[in-house]
Amino acid sequence: MNITRTAARLFLAVGVVLGAFFSCVYAAQASPSTVKAVPPPPPSSSTTTLAPPPASLVTAKSRARVEPDLDYRVTLSADPGSPRSTQDSTLTARSHVDVGPTPYWISIVDTSAHTYVTRCGSGTVCTASVTQPTPTTHTYVAYVARLSTAIPPHGAVGTSPTVSVTWSPEYHLSLSVAPRDFTSPTARITATSSVNVGPTPYFIEIFNRRTGALVTSCGDGTTCTARVNLPFGNTTFIAYIGNYSDTQPPPGIVATSNRLTVHRLLQPPRPTLRPYGD
Repeated sequence: MNITRTAARLFLAVGVVLGAFFSCVYAAQASPSTVKAVPPPPPSSSTTTLAPPPASLVTAKSRARVEPDLDYRVTLSADPGSPRSTQDSTLTARSHVDVGPTPYWISIVDTSAHTYVTRCGSGTVCTASVTQPTPTTHTYVAYVARLSTAIPPHGAVGTSPTVSVTWSPEYHLSLSVAPRDFTSPTARITATSSVNVGPTPYFIEIFNRRTGALVTSCGDGTTCTARVNLPFGNTTFIAYIGNYSDTQPPPGIVATSNRLTVHRLLQPPRPTLRPYGD
């Protein structure tokens, strides 16, 4: 009797274990895992993809003597400092000392992208052209230091002030008139910008080319519309994106529209109808 009870208990325990096992297997197959895979680590930002300098130059400079009394100050400039998107800006680092006979290099670093832009192993001037495809701001620093892949380079003996380059949007502007009767004394004209001027310091402004009068000015959005009164004949309008002004052309122009000429025709007199037979 005891043997029978023991066997029954053992059978029941095995059944519970097997049931739990198959339940877990079914659950794993029926529902997706909520545990996300660990993403790969980002690429190291402390090294540069800049092409390595010639080995002969590296060897020669590694044997150069250190002159501690030299003035290793370095400056950095950018021209232009506010280019349009996709346009180049030239970075120029100037050292007080020709680094050729020294163990040091002039390097320019993009601190926003955490990468080297260029390095020069001789002379006092080191230049590079940089560009960005979309509106953004990048900051740059120049160093006089030994050859290094670290950012900033270890043991720099000269560091320039930070220089910022801001790439602004490509502004485009068009001017159009709504369909109308050519004899109408009014017209609705609209200036359309490729960029919302709201977050910028600029305005969309429409001027009467003949009188020079400001028709309307808009400081937000991509369109600026006005209804204008027309004299007989042709009236030409033009629009600008720039700093606010009530005289044309405004200062700081970044875009100019097409010239739009609107016609107002003299309405011909209606023929007088006479009774038949007169």
